[in-house]
Amino acid sequence: MKKIVLIFLLIISVSKIMAQRFDYAYKGVEFKCKMIDGGVCITAFNSSVADVIIPATVVYKGNSFPVKQISTFVNGASYLTVNLILEEGIEDIDKFSFNEFRRLISVQLPMSVRHVGKNAFRNNPGLGFTMSASVDENSLRQGKEIWPTGQGEIIFASAKDPRQVQVKKIEIDKKEKEQTEKVAKDNSSKGGFTDRLLGWAKGKTDKSDDNTNQTIQKKSKTQQEVVELAAQKPVLPPVDVDVDIPTIVSDKNRDTYCVIIANENYKDVPEVDYALRDGEIFKEYCVKTFGIPEKQIRMFPDASYTDIKRALNWAETMANVTEGKAKIIFYYAGHGMPDEKDKTAYLIPTDGFPKDISTCFKLSELYGRLAKMQTQSITVLLDACFSGVKRGNGQALVAARGIAIKPKNEVLGGNMVVFTAASDDETALSYKEKRHGMFTYFLLDQLKKTKGKITFGDLFTTLSSEVKKNSMLENDKLQTPSVNVSDNLKNKWKELQF
Repeated sequence: MKKIVLIFLLIISVSKIMAQRFDYAYKGVEFKCKMIDGGVCITAFNSSVADVIIPATVVYKGNSFPVKQISTFVNGASYLTVNLILEEGIEDIDKFSFNEFRRLISVQLPMSVRHVGKNAFRNNPGLGFTMSASVDENSLRQGKEIWPTGQGEIIFASAKDPRQVQVKKIEIDKKEKEQTEKVAKDNSSKGGFTDRLLGWAKGKTDKSDDNTNQTIQKKSKTQQEVVELAAQKPVLPPVDVDVDIPTIVSDKNRDTYCVIIANENYKDVPEVDYALRDGEIFKEYCVKTFGIPEKQIRMFPDASYTDIKRALNWAETMANVTEGKAKIIFYYAGHGMPDEKDKTAYLIPTDGFPKDISTCFKLSELYGRLAKMQTQSITVLLDACFSGVKRGNGQALVAARGIAIKPKNEVLGGNMVVFTAASDDETALSYKEKRHGMFTYFLLDQLKKTKGKITFGDLFTTLSSEVKKNSMLENDKLQTPSVNVSDNLKNKWKELQF
């Protein structure tokens, strides 16, 4: 009985330690830490410091603990970090960890890193990396989840167990090496018969050896060479709408609640260029320019079908508890498509499979649920098209379909205004120079120029003009934003503001 009690007390004490959170100061920066199995996870740090070194070891209650994981993603956190160094010994960088760090210029990753989560550094295309050659930089920049193996290869996390794939890869390399050595030994035992007989094969072999040596040298880049290559990468200039965002001190939007869905990385269809960036920067405008409290904004990067339902559930709850006082903003950047049979429009979650339309989220259901909410107003912003082609280049989302489809118009209820990036069978385009969707860029541009003080009527007029003109100039395709309004607001939507 005593043993059982002792074991029970031991479990409780261990659980308390694991649940403990604490602060740790290192080189002038305050870090938020929590105990995890095997060490410590750093969850946040002082967001106003430009140069940050994340320690590989922290001290808590007189004991040293290794930092096993970095997991600094917090919705709404805006970090001013410019240069970031992760000390040698840190192994795991969790997904989205540095998604909010849009001012970053350089990051130094340790050779000890064993896992970089999906989209850990996705929001900063101008970022320069210093890291081990075993980390694939292109994969990192594309927001892919990667597992460096230490063998110069990258294992993607789609595998059920990356370690098993790694072992298999090493075994294959070993067999290939053994086979190569056997062939070389057999050729050597022939005493260079071909060389003596033909006279020219020796020169050819020497040339082959030179090529082999050059290949080996290319694969054996030193850490210094990696550093030099990273330093040569051009740092892209900041986008005008992403910086110097107007900050308005006002409580006019204390009753506004915002949902932001930014779907960039899909499982079964092409990615949506700049969608994550669109969502993140729009969120900054919501906080700084509209004055919406951060806790009243819910952002869902790369949202699944369940995430979209969760977003609507949250908005419904907030509308209910505020008893009709709430204003709702619903922003979506991502793919949309129509059902080929009835031309009904759908949003595509990142886990959606367009050939099975039931895995996508019906737009009429979205509008229906929003319309039932007791609110002052509902503003929907859709940087997507519903013609069945990829946002950005007009590529068909379903390979069997060769033409775009004009989706049917939806009837809106409640107090709702819907701004959509494109009309009919048009494509929602990207603005590559500005690294945003065309519609979102000019939306942000107007919010910046007017400091958010613009009526919906004026906003739509300018959006329509700028998007149509620049879509032709930049992409040689017409994109015409559209607006749809519920009957309740037919005569007054133009005077509304955010």
